[in-house]
Amino acid sequence: MKKTLALLLSAVLLLALFGCGKKDWDADKPFESYKLSDYVTLGEYKGIEVPFAPNEPTQEEILAMADMFFGYYGVSYFNPEKTVVENGDTIEFDFEGKADGLTAEMLESMKAEKYVITIGSGQFIEDLEQGLIGAEKGKEIDVPTTFPEDYAPEGEDGSELNGKDVIFTCTVHRIGDSDSVITDEDVMALTGGQITTVADFFEEILPNVISQQKQQAFELAFELAEFAEELPEEEFTSAEEQLNMEAESNGMDTATYLMQAYGHGGTVDEYLAMNIQRDLFVFAVAEKENIKIGDAEIKAFFDEIRAENEGYAEMDDEEMLEQGGGKGSVIRYLTNQKVIDLIFDNAVQGEPEANAEASTEVSTEVSTEASTEASTEVSTEVSTEVSTEANDETTVD
Repeated sequence: MKKTLALLLSAVLLLALFGCGKKDWDADKPFESYKLSDYVTLGEYKGIEVPFAPNEPTQEEILAMADMFFGYYGVSYFNPEKTVVENGDTIEFDFEGKADGLTAEMLESMKAEKYVITIGSGQFIEDLEQGLIGAEKGKEIDVPTTFPEDYAPEGEDGSELNGKDVIFTCTVHRIGDSDSVITDEDVMALTGGQITTVADFFEEILPNVISQQKQQAFELAFELAEFAEELPEEEFTSAEEQLNMEAESNGMDTATYLMQAYGHGGTVDEYLAMNIQRDLFVFAVAEKENIKIGDAEIKAFFDEIRAENEGYAEMDDEEMLEQGGGKGSVIRYLTNQKVIDLIFDNAVQGEPEANAEASTEVSTEVSTEASTEASTEVSTEVSTEVSTEANDETTVD
């Protein structure tokens, strides 16, 4: 059975949300020991006005999600109508550098096929990038260049190019600009041929667009809640221990890990407080709406994961619980999903003008999370298929 880009219950996503070996927070009844009303006062969360049509994404929303996938995997798409390179364009081209007096290894490093660069980015030496301006698609040209005298420190790799005159023979295959469109060829490049048409690709990412809509509705409802200045200390301690463990396992300090893994540029305490507030909000709504997660819901969740992921097909429920970080962590995740669905199912489309400001306020919060979720869900499908081998092996920059 063909896997899709939108495995909403994939094991990869489960691990991303819970973390392997994550602490079993609050055993199997998260927040049971707290009087939630001491910490959070709910605002309106039903009937939230949203600046979009729920479950009816526009073409612009679908294209924005497509951009997330292409951007995450470093795969570009192009303008099939464009034939001449201009400054700022992204191009796919072949090149080969030629010069006397260079080692065979160096000459080999100065050639590649279907290499992608943006003209003017400084990715290559200036002479080469500027020399490609005006190049016609499909036409072979020679670009004379002179490497800087200080291109590489003496004795290090590349130092033999210092001040060297090199002719680059180049052929531009595709050119991208602000009018670029996604083609079937681009989709096949992104998915390793698993999806062959733009229409099928858009259909596959549609659930991700809906997920982004859901998250945006959640953010709007969350912003209406009020929180006590003092939050549960036990939650801070538990969350901080987990975060520090994740950072250490990735060889980073906690602040660097927060930025790279979650796109959070604030302080660690700010991040922890924000996430604890979200948990308090979710469980306060769940308490008010009598949302409960029992063994049957957990088993159904695991069954769906096993059905969609061959690597987990033989795991029993206990193994799945351990993989998910314990029953408390799984309950937190499923409760969060149910509350998000509740808010989204009761959301209504407001006037675009009235919602423009609200949309802007939540967009930066949603975009990183949605991008991370989207990239996580697609990772098993395309991560080994997206070829950047030429870029990785070439040293002429």
